[in-house]
Amino acid sequence: MAVAALFSFTTSPNVKKLLGWKQGDEEEKWALRAIEALEKKLRKNKGAVMELENALATQSSDSRCVTIPRSLDGRLQVSHRKALPHVIYCRVWRWPDLQSHHELKAIETCEFGYENKAKDVCINPYHYKRIESAPILPPVLVPRFPMNNGQGWKPIPDPPLPYNQTITPRSTFTAYTPLSPAVNSLGQEVGGIGGIQPHSPHTPGGALSPKASPNSCMSSPHQEYGAFDGNFVQSPGAFPPQSAAFQQPGQSCVFSTAAGTPAGTYANSPSYVQAGSPYNQVEVKPTVNGQQGDYREVQMEQPSTWSSFTYYELNTRVGDPYHAQKYYPDNNYVIIDGYTEPGNNQHRFCLGQLSNVSRNNTVEKTRKHIGRGVKISFEENQVYIECLGDSAVFIQSRNSNKEHGFHPTTVVKIQSGVKFKIFCFKLFREILMEQVHLGFEAVFDLTKHCMIRMSFVKGWGADYHRQDVTSTPCWVEMSINGPLQMLDQCLAFMGSSKNPITSVS
Repeated sequence: MAVAALFSFTTSPNVKKLLGWKQGDEEEKWALRAIEALEKKLRKNKGAVMELENALATQSSDSRCVTIPRSLDGRLQVSHRKALPHVIYCRVWRWPDLQSHHELKAIETCEFGYENKAKDVCINPYHYKRIESAPILPPVLVPRFPMNNGQGWKPIPDPPLPYNQTITPRSTFTAYTPLSPAVNSLGQEVGGIGGIQPHSPHTPGGALSPKASPNSCMSSPHQEYGAFDGNFVQSPGAFPPQSAAFQQPGQSCVFSTAAGTPAGTYANSPSYVQAGSPYNQVEVKPTVNGQQGDYREVQMEQPSTWSSFTYYELNTRVGDPYHAQKYYPDNNYVIIDGYTEPGNNQHRFCLGQLSNVSRNNTVEKTRKHIGRGVKISFEENQVYIECLGDSAVFIQSRNSNKEHGFHPTTVVKIQSGVKFKIFCFKLFREILMEQVHLGFEAVFDLTKHCMIRMSFVKGWGADYHRQDVTSTPCWVEMSINGPLQMLDQCLAFMGSSKNPITSVS
């Protein structure tokens, strides 16, 4: 449709001029209505329309802010469609394929950027830069009726005490061929390439770890494992690396340290889809390939609160949980430290300002050594922890242990200066893809993967006199909310456990 055909006799010359800078194939009538609504608001500010015209003509970030009042819910309605104003006008004048505000971030010189939460919002499209969001993971197809009605699944048994590992800033990977038997997802022992147990002459010092190849989240049967050269310490009797019966090739989940070991990406993986894909939809299918029973596609979605943290002293919860809000793709992190910020900083959870009337002397001394604590960041569908303080932090993450081939309950010591991946969303999705066919109990067991425990200064496990995390003076339980939400949808569709139970059992 010709632009001139849209204009009425009452159309402002300013609107006609502004519409001339429209980009792409955005719906003409809607774009016209959006510009008309904006022009009416800008008339109230002398010179605002001229500033906008200058910004569009020069395409310069050095132009001034062009602002409109922020509404109560932050959105602007244009012809029965409501959206955030800076998203609307960035789409009209700069990026027609823009999907959401998560892809935008205001430049540093913009005083009224949307995320600044000022009473006015800048809609100058050249005061925003576009950020590529992480690829969207494909959905998981969940059967209502799993194979064998879920009766054959058994969890991997826990050892009497958790095993221990240590990672230092100098830790590196070297090739290692697995020779030990392992346990698959059914709790059954599967044969390795050989029968050598940990601490054999072939594995000096018992240093065991899977090789983090650039193409694998879970190593394939034919891939090698790796060991940390001289700086990766495994406790006596450590569990052998899990082998191939439960592992899939072709994904990237790479260990990273503060020294600069690069983390892997999934951009070239055929399993990934981009924003706007039909995989964003949740669909219920009555049958798939003629099989009996219903199936449902469940999509991984990130809630506004991407993680929650609960602080404990010994076995007592102290204070209220801290909820980490999801902001922009490069700004999702939480610092947990031992200082006393009262809560004004949205990126800090300060344990020093939490009181506990039953706190003992050991807890009091330990709290003074938390110091700068840790930084936990959510980056490209992965969660990392970085030890910022002088004292080590101890992590128990089943998802991370699965990636590195450790027993699920292994406690990993993270020394100062180390950045270590503690959760991989793609790995979780692939484990879930297998577990959904093993029944309700197998899926419910994955809630343990979504809960990560971390202890400050003091460790627990086979190498320490404290046997359980509830015996450590200061510790935090972290929940990864996106995967928990995904499990909730899967479990709700599957119904309940099919294992027999009676009222007197």
